[in-house]
Amino acid sequence: MQNINLTITQKKIIVITFISLMVFLVFLIFIYLPSKDAFFKIKSELSENEKQIHEIEAMISKAKSREEGIALLKERLEELNNKLPSRGEESFKVLSDLARKLNVELISIQPDTKKLFVDENNNKVEVEGMFCQVVFVSLELKCFYSELTSYIKALESDLPAFVNIETLTIEKDRALASKLNVRLGLNLYLLS
Repeated sequence: MQNINLTITQKKIIVITFISLMVFLVFLIFIYLPSKDAFFKIKSELSENEKQIHEIEAMISKAKSREEGIALLKERLEELNNKLPSRGEESFKVLSDLARKLNVELISIQPDTKKLFVDENNNKVEVEGMFCQVVFVSLELKCFYSELTSYIKALESDLPAFVNIETLTIEKDRALASKLNVRLGLNLYLLS
């Protein structure tokens, strides 16, 4: 191996290059990338807000007068308020009634305890002075595939609460090959 002899000037250039590279990496990691993520988050919030504004403007433009537009907005707000009931019992009853109506055998409903719903900043979500709560509900069902799809669609349209399907497990029933054993996990959002 040969010894590489570097002059003082070359050593200074290497050190300055190394320091410059470190400063660039620190800037990239701690300043640029976090601000880029924040920028895209703000941009998506802005586009969501613009979308809501366009929906409101479209709703108002359908109205013949300002009063009619306000009435349409109040009607829409009432629909949304009805989607966040104050008691979970109403939603549990609808889960059972929908299953019965669509020939889905409801074997069990197991709700967890209600928890306060918080946003990404861990702030409690409040709607018109009431706090939003979320309750996880586990359902055990037995039905045909077509009945299951009808039940899931009905949950979205008929349930008087906002609902998210979190888990869905489908197994073929061993006794009746054409029926399915289904475990469905839902998050229901309620006001209190």
